[in-house]
Amino acid sequence: MSGTSKDRLAELESIVELTRTAREKALEADLTFEAYLLHTALVALLEQLELEADHR
Repeated sequence: MSGTSKDRLAELESIVELTRTAREKALEADLTFEAYLLHTALVALLEQLELEADHR
């Protein structure tokens, strides 16, 4: 397996693990997977906007 193939495999394994964790957290929060991802994205966006506002 070439270095690039190993890197790609490691990247895919990371994505699988992140997805598994997100699905578990969605279940814990009694949300669908999609709702959990949307919530997470909105929280990240809000945090980014707050950081940008602090630097103005």
